[in-house]
Amino acid sequence: MAKILPEALYKVYQDYADPVAKVVAPGYKPRSTSIDLQPLPEPEPERPAELTQLPPASVQDTTRDFVRNVIMKSGIPRDKAQSAARYIVGDINAPLTQGGIGALDFTPAGLLFAGQQAYRDLKEIDPKVDSIFAPALPMADLGLSAVEATVLSKPIAKFLKNLIRKAQ
Repeated sequence: MAKILPEALYKVYQDYADPVAKVVAPGYKPRSTSIDLQPLPEPEPERPAELTQLPPASVQDTTRDFVRNVIMKSGIPRDKAQSAARYIVGDINAPLTQGGIGALDFTPAGLLFAGQQAYRDLKEIDPKVDSIFAPALPMADLGLSAVEATVLSKPIAKFLKNLIRKAQ
């Protein structure tokens, strides 16, 4: 097929385009008839797919799965329960509009989630490539999570303590 198509196109060019070009442009010289057709190389055989083991589930993943299962037991469908669990617990792989930051990210539990993620990120860093700036990003993320957890959970804890005192 690779040889037939260019030869057929060249024949059409010789039969129809050359005569028209000779009439329109009297000084036109047709192209030479030798075509150097190279056969296409054979494709390389495909390698079989390799199976790799997934990393173990993080604390955030197991918490999200637990919350999803609790919500599903109340009769809510799985997809809606998963979405609600993402908004409650958060999901590192989801965009912000789909529950990337959950309500628990603003509590001390969020500090635990961020600590585990920072540990995983630090383990993946290759010290030969970038030993100075690469650890800074996971540590900055952990620091910001600590600020989120303490700044927002302190007023909530004080409010809850006042409610308990008033209830007694």
